[in-house]
Amino acid sequence: MSNLTNLFKQVLNGLDFFGHNILVPILFAIALIPFIYGLVNYLVLGPGDEEKKEQGRGQLFKANVYLVIATLVWTVFWSFSWLGTNFSLPSLNPNPKIEEREKIQPIPNTPLR
Repeated sequence: MSNLTNLFKQVLNGLDFFGHNILVPILFAIALIPFIYGLVNYLVLGPGDEEKKEQGRGQLFKANVYLVIATLVWTVFWSFSWLGTNFSLPSLNPNPKIEEREKIQPIPNTPLR
């Protein structure tokens, strides 16, 4: 059963690597491009042209939706990372070599606070 636990950890670590190093930066870059384009349309070209201003406002809204989606994807991959580091199934992998630790015995003739 420990092979199953190790396989699960390896899969989670692989997903974590792919998500944090490849997918999430690409998603944020894709979301940043419409955001900058919308800012240029709204702030630079928009004051003289109402159509450009509306187009820029629409682009900013879409870019914010993309940023929220990228943040949600990052959160999912962060949870994979958390599961990969904190996942353990001691009941599936009992180790007979590890014995129960003895309780700490009080030292005789020492005052208690």
